[in-house]
Amino acid sequence: MYKLITLSFFLFITSHLFSQTEIGAEYQHGFGKNYNSNSIGALYEGFTRDGNSWQIGIHYTGDVFVMDKKTQGVSSLGFSLGYRYAFSYGNSGNLITGARATFSFLGEKDHLKFTPSVEFGYHLTFNNFGKGGFTTPSLNVGYDIPMAKESGDYEGFLFIPRIAVGYRF
Repeated sequence: MYKLITLSFFLFITSHLFSQTEIGAEYQHGFGKNYNSNSIGALYEGFTRDGNSWQIGIHYTGDVFVMDKKTQGVSSLGFSLGYRYAFSYGNSGNLITGARATFSFLGEKDHLKFTPSVEFGYHLTFNNFGKGGFTTPSLNVGYDIPMAKESGDYEGFLFIPRIAVGYRF
């Protein structure tokens, strides 16, 4: 059984190494009922044969939570996993929709936050730098779910404008 799992893992990784991939940076600004947050991060995106993609990212949110116009001194480090569906796969870009799961580890009281979200946007590609660069402006709608006993006021719907830029190879 162990050999079968190992073989499947290596076949999965190998198939994605030879497909189109993208590496980039992203900025997102989440705002909702109780707070605002600004995050920066890095992402890796691998494409399937039909133009759809999956992505893995890490992000850092600085001291930006705002409640009653006061910063709370809260920062977080987290990661996200997502899948995108491409409506059309053209030469210079396509409309996308997708789903994303984000886990954030807040710096206060060992607080863990889970944010599932849906995404709508446009994936624009450029062929100026070798195989090219990309930018992806999108809008996400998510819901923060605290996963600790002391949840604070970090639960609720979020609206998350996002932009990602990077290199494709």
